[in-house]
Amino acid sequence: DWRRALAVFVLFLVTGVGIILYLNQTPFQPRERDYSYVASFFAFAIWVGLGATGLVELTAQAMARQSEGLRRTAAVLIAAVLFVAVPGWMAKENWHDHDRSGQRIPTDFARNLLESTAPNAILFTNGDNDTFPLWYLQEVMGVRRDVRVVNLSLLNTPWYIKQLRDQTNRLSAPLPMSLTDDQIARLEPTLFQPGEISLPVDRQRFGDVSFAGRIDAAARPQAMTWTLAGQPLGDGRSVLYVADRVVLDILQSVAEDGWQRPVYFASTVAQDSELGLQPFFQNEGLARRVVPVRRDTRDPDGTVVPEITLARVANFQFRGLNDPDVYLDENARNMADGYRTRFGSVATALARQGRTADARALLDRLDREVSSETIPVGFGSLYTLAEAYRAAGQTDRMNATLRRAGDLAIDQVEAAAASGSRTALERAFQYVQFVQTSYLLGDAPAEAAAFSARFATAVGDPRERRSVDEMRAAGVQLRRQRDSLDAAEAAPRATPATAADTAAR
Repeated sequence: DWRRALAVFVLFLVTGVGIILYLNQTPFQPRERDYSYVASFFAFAIWVGLGATGLVELTAQAMARQSEGLRRTAAVLIAAVLFVAVPGWMAKENWHDHDRSGQRIPTDFARNLLESTAPNAILFTNGDNDTFPLWYLQEVMGVRRDVRVVNLSLLNTPWYIKQLRDQTNRLSAPLPMSLTDDQIARLEPTLFQPGEISLPVDRQRFGDVSFAGRIDAAARPQAMTWTLAGQPLGDGRSVLYVADRVVLDILQSVAEDGWQRPVYFASTVAQDSELGLQPFFQNEGLARRVVPVRRDTRDPDGTVVPEITLARVANFQFRGLNDPDVYLDENARNMADGYRTRFGSVATALARQGRTADARALLDRLDREVSSETIPVGFGSLYTLAEAYRAAGQTDRMNATLRRAGDLAIDQVEAAAASGSRTALERAFQYVQFVQTSYLLGDAPAEAAAFSARFATAVGDPRERRSVDEMRAAGVQLRRQRDSLDAAEAAPRATPATAADTAAR
């Protein structure tokens, strides 16, 4: 039937090769794009079905002179063989990596992120993966409907801005904004000259806000001030996107209301979209709260207030992350590996504050519930965990973690050297530097020297070898620098307003 064959072939050609040419997708897509070609799969499925039917009919024709019972038996056998050969074989080959039973990462991550926030919070998220599961939990499962999830990608559109400003969502009131409809309609990305931004702080109402711990009345700031650099555009220029300008307006409105409504950025939001607010972040698990108290911390996730952070993470769920029989795809594994970075960061901060027992308990829980047999450990997680073990005084675990990080770093160096990519080589050298620095900070000169020998072999340069004595001397100097940074971070920050208030008192 050449007419119908031609129709199906044209469908396959247009929705397969034609779509490929029409879309002209760039390499390195953020996810698989097989859904773009689903119509061509339909056409191919038609061919499979027609082919199976044709084989059954050919068999029946070839046995036309045989008895009816024999023909029926032969047709059933052919159909059974075809079923095993096509859908049966496909099920066998593909069942494991399509089986989602036991896979609880989307719901658990969403729940953990929502539970990282205080009541009636505003939570800025980045894109699809850290937004849609939260909406599902709120709308379908009724979890934390008091939290208003704000997607920064959608926040560039006028309709979404108006929706957030005007509509109550379940138990969440509309967002505080000063923007009118006319102003929203005129919003567009604008070139921005870095400058200082200041938001008010109502010192009388400050004590009603539970985010800052105990802060003496004289130490309460009169304003929240920082330098806004904008997002890099290239050629030394900066830009403020629509979402950036709306976030600033929301912060201004919250500040004018005495910071009574909690504002958070999810840990999945890129630093470029955080408007330089990192010195004001308070780490509360998977979310960072914007606190109008500047704290000089080296951790981009913000300051840890033990009572608050530990209370948040105590309710976290990690179902299925220690079960090797549960299949987890690449995205799920990366999301789960992110727990290690977050917990490691919190554990390091706790240890620096003298809460060593809490830090070790947190790291032990992480080892139990997020198994390395199920969730591969990325280099960033290894580095963060090594720092946490060092801060918690667990030298053996630090060295074991750094050995794994060193293996990954050397693999990266060898792969980059083979590829000839300068960018890959620079990144690999950064990995090497991270490992070496961690050994030195952890007072492990012998391990640092052994790692330098491995690195020298990998790059074919014996000059990169360092002796134990050289590493010991370098470690002493590096630890002195670290101690001075720790002392500066621990010292209270005195703003001009604070100093004046203290003198007057």
